[in-house]
Amino acid sequence: MQRREALIGVLGTIIVGLLSRQAHVGISLVDKSLGDVVYAIMIGFLVALARPGLRPVELGIVAFFVSTFIELFQLTGIPAKLPRIFHFVLGTAFAWHDVICYAIGAAAMTWIARRLGSSPRSPSRRRRR
Repeated sequence: MQRREALIGVLGTIIVGLLSRQAHVGISLVDKSLGDVVYAIMIGFLVALARPGLRPVELGIVAFFVSTFIELFQLTGIPAKLPRIFHFVLGTAFAWHDVICYAIGAAAMTWIARRLGSSPRSPSRRRRR
């Protein structure tokens, strides 16, 4: 994935994530979960921005583990004591439901990265020995 694609992905996921918290569809599972799924996708795009040569599956794995680490960090109670602005990024209360959403988001990130990587504009990402 190219850095330009990753940057567009970060900006797009931030917009979708913010909208998911403001505009509800009326289905509580979707209203709650969409933002968490998009959060993991955004993490994947941030990783791709920093390391554009990673393979799609690597982006998905890193996105899942970073998102899950942040969720587990909530168990320490530290994020809840930080200024409110950090609550949007780190959250304040651990939930297994969120971890499941991150797995879905990481799988979606893998799929997105594969689709972008198969674009005729993108150079091959195969590693040479």
